[in-house]
Amino acid sequence: MRWARREAGAADTAARHGTAADPRTGEPVNITVQAGAETAMWQPPAAVVFSGQRAPCGPGGSGTATQAIPPAAEVCCGYVNFFTTPASAAAWASACPEVTGQVLEQTTALRLGAAIFGDLLAGT
Repeated sequence: MRWARREAGAADTAARHGTAADPRTGEPVNITVQAGAETAMWQPPAAVVFSGQRAPCGPGGSGTATQAIPPAAEVCCGYVNFFTTPASAAAWASACPEVTGQVLEQTTALRLGAAIFGDLLAGT
């Protein structure tokens, strides 16, 4: 997802606009997050987020206790994807058995994104 700031007046009222491609279909997914990251406009309206990770390794995972735990970016970043529909996300997940995760509806995805990337989405 690439993000850009869309000015709507003062800096604290700026919206953030993100664009991604559905990794299964290549179709665009656009999200405009309003200042404060409490509401967003999604295009297409049925868009969802798949939040996943590769099978864990290292302590507590499927690897050995002596393996180093990889950075979060290596485990998760390639597996948080935006899809045009829940069906597209489910089809992609079925085709990628090495990835575990879940499809997030828009409200949950926005809430989780705001918790993780709060200042970026809030416009500060």
